[in-house]
Amino acid sequence: MRPESDEDVLDALASDLRDALLDTEHQQGAANALDRVAACTDGQLAYFGWQLLGPMTPHVAVHDSHQATFARIVSVSDPRELSLALCEVIDHDITHCAAAVFQSFGKAFTTSRMSPTRLHKLLTHIGAAVRPKLASWETSVAVEFASSFVLPFVENDAMTETALHVLHYLPPERRDLLLAAMRSSPAFSVAKTLSYAARRNGAHEGALCCGVAHLLCSGSHDFDAVDRDTIGAAMVYSVPKVLSIAGRLGLDLIAALTPHLCDWDAPREPLREAVLSVLTFTITSSNIRTVNQMLGSVRAGLAADVLIGLIQSDSSDVHIASLAVRSLKDQIATRPTVMPTERVLVLLQATMAKFKPDFTEPVGSSMTTSALRCLDLLSSSLNLVMFLAIRRSIDAEDARRLKAQTIAPMQQQLSRLLTRVEVEGRLSGDEERLHSARMQIRLVDSVADRTATLLDQLTS
Repeated sequence: MRPESDEDVLDALASDLRDALLDTEHQQGAANALDRVAACTDGQLAYFGWQLLGPMTPHVAVHDSHQATFARIVSVSDPRELSLALCEVIDHDITHCAAAVFQSFGKAFTTSRMSPTRLHKLLTHIGAAVRPKLASWETSVAVEFASSFVLPFVENDAMTETALHVLHYLPPERRDLLLAAMRSSPAFSVAKTLSYAARRNGAHEGALCCGVAHLLCSGSHDFDAVDRDTIGAAMVYSVPKVLSIAGRLGLDLIAALTPHLCDWDAPREPLREAVLSVLTFTITSSNIRTVNQMLGSVRAGLAADVLIGLIQSDSSDVHIASLAVRSLKDQIATRPTVMPTERVLVLLQATMAKFKPDFTEPVGSSMTTSALRCLDLLSSSLNLVMFLAIRRSIDAEDARRLKAQTIAPMQQQLSRLLTRVEVEGRLSGDEERLHSARMQIRLVDSVADRTATLLDQLTS
């Protein structure tokens, strides 16, 4: 029989202590186990102590006297094993011991001499474990985590994504406190963070670094030291990710970044995806403002191309196309040279021509619903025509053509759609739906009447 080695003895001791700590029915046994853990040598704890941190956590939360033992184990353990232990620790309620837990773990990581690659890997692992917990944590727990891991490692792109998650879940008053602490951190530098992210991973991979850096240091003018194309590319590539992580906070972040860009030549497809992400986040007027800010910072022709692509794309939802038309109107209002009027008119004619309800479809088919969904796009397009007409940007010939070839046929289709809606409403008996559909159609028809009147004035 093989004699027991020192490792065998230590493994047996670790297993015995872990079982005792996990035995919630025998509190005295757990108390004795904690005393035995405290009596272990540093060498013993360095070997197996990390395995005990999870089972110890509930006891540390109840009895402050065990915090010193907990911190001692963390201080002598290997960071890789600590990253595993922390994932087990946060499975417990740490509301009353968050400071002891995160401060000891944070100190172990900040004083470790591990390589940047290894640190990045471990922080990535910790961040992935923490993020699902944030929604259920007390604010104080999130703040303690941020103080111990976000602040010391905010320049590490593995932790900046987690920082954004933390900020998202904090209530505004606590978020402001955390931001103030981060802004005052001497180790923090916007320019350094941006250049580090861009150099290490390329602008799109370091985009979250860019965003978090700006958010944490809002009001700082350190952006002057960073190439605007680096900021712009980082922002554009990061928009979908930032919105998926931080929601409304992410939208505010994107809006805050745009003033730092000026007439830059953004990558077309990522910019289109960024605009689409903002428009589809939640359909509100604030999203239109954010899109306008983003596009107002890029070259005028590029802004027009992106919006036209969204309006004309067969894959775009009609509501997204409608929002894109509204954004185009705002772009023309602030930058008249964004695209020639002739091009706008061709676009609008093509857009409104998409409204072609197929009345050969039987009553009660999905045709009516599909046609009603197009009304918002028609209204947005008509409003843009009226805007151009009021500014007298449309000549007499174009005005005649628009009215005869686009507005008049559209109103005929609206009249037929209203008749179809009335018939289906009587058959279904759904008075509420009938009233809503009737009001939508009449509203768009009224806008079409006003548009036709303005076009007539241009031809007289």
